[in-house]
Amino acid sequence: MKNESKNQIFREIISSLSDFFQEVNLLEQLSNSFDDNLSYRMILDGKDSVLKVYCGNDKERILSDLNLQNFLYNQGLPCPKIIPLFGNLLLKNRDSYYTLYKFIPGEPIKYVNMDNVSKIFNVLKKLYEVGKTYLEEIPKKSLMIPQIEEGSYKKEFEDMLILYTSLNKSINKEDTLIHGDIHFDNILKSSKGEFFLLDLEHIKRGDFLEDLANIIFYSACNTRNPFISPRELIDIFFSKYHISDLDSKILKDRLLKVSLRYGLGSIWQFNRGFINQTEVDKRFKMINRAQNLEI
Repeated sequence: MKNESKNQIFREIISSLSDFFQEVNLLEQLSNSFDDNLSYRMILDGKDSVLKVYCGNDKERILSDLNLQNFLYNQGLPCPKIIPLFGNLLLKNRDSYYTLYKFIPGEPIKYVNMDNVSKIFNVLKKLYEVGKTYLEEIPKKSLMIPQIEEGSYKKEFEDMLILYTSLNKSINKEDTLIHGDIHFDNILKSSKGEFFLLDLEHIKRGDFLEDLANIIFYSACNTRNPFISPRELIDIFFSKYHISDLDSKILKDRLLKVSLRYGLGSIWQFNRGFINQTEVDKRFKMINRAQNLEI
């Protein structure tokens, strides 16, 4: 979506919020993601809030995600609190939808050390405990398989998609709820030292080892953080769940699935001009590291 379209949508939503609140002040834009979702920090009648705009129009999927997040928050999961307006979690502006959250002062995890990882796994453990208890009450999500991409890297896209689809068929455990896109930018450390899960749109039924694979991929395969090894991540994770041993192939398959999903997303972003050639090459190096990583 072009910037002028985003700005127009934002102005219209601000106008709509003025019907609900006497004071509407924009503080800063928090995110502008590749899938066109936008987040803004605002003051609404003296309360520090976050406006999240979903520029897609899949109302049922967005509302399902919000209902699940609201349910998990009410079960004690540390995540942002949704602010309903007249009982509505989701509001509409033309073809776009938006919601409001209570702002949590803090910042994403920048440095991954043993203490941070341990606390992050404690938060994930809470998600898995709630997920196991209420799993049957939570609807399944339909599997989203990307379409073949034309343009640059078409052969790479086809190869990744074939293998990704095959892994999805073979890895079909649904023991609990998992975050589905957990990495350190999706975890907030509050000003009080508490840890919160962010960006819960990908929460789904699954196997918690996929979350572990996601964390290994973004930490061990990214040159940003050389301070903690995959083996240390695995040992901390296993200590939380009292797992004494695991067939390394199981975790390797999940790591491969995570890296393939990342590759497919990267090609999608490149074909739309969101990232350049240098960034694609950098990401492909991460994928190669994941496929050759010793676990």
